[in-house]
Amino acid sequence: MIRIRLLQPFLKKIKLPVEFGDVIFIANQIKCFDLDKKVVISFPKNENKESFIKSKEFQRELAEKGFAPEILELNRKIPCSKEELLEQYSGKNDLGVFKKLFSFYKMRGIEDEITTIHGSFSREQILEKNGSYVFTDWKPRKDFILTDLINFYKRKIQYERK
Repeated sequence: MIRIRLLQPFLKKIKLPVEFGDVIFIANQIKCFDLDKKVVISFPKNENKESFIKSKEFQRELAEKGFAPEILELNRKIPCSKEELLEQYSGKNDLGVFKKLFSFYKMRGIEDEITTIHGSFSREQILEKNGSYVFTDWKPRKDFILTDLINFYKRKIQYERK
């Protein structure tokens, strides 16, 4: 998007130290990517510091079980995290992705088709790691097990129509 100048109106020219990396992406968090070291440094943007730390602690717990990128460092004083940088999902194995997500549901427990779901599931939030998949941007909540599946395909169809 940068190459085709689609993001240019939204970017501000700022100077950062070299260790912050090559690319800056601003979403709910400010993310600095060091492509050489394969790490992402995240800072809270719109969310409060406590919420940011809580979400990163949840991510750390999920990473230990193979469901999220590993957090290499978590700084509570200056809220930021350093995480492993992984490859984006290639889109070639939706069944494998859903098997992995279902194993998360089973770990959290399923009762009457309700479980803890990802909460905002889409292909952009799937990364590949060691021949398997991990998920980013968790907004966990209790809901019907099919909610993530419906959201995934709804967003996929919207993306393909563009």
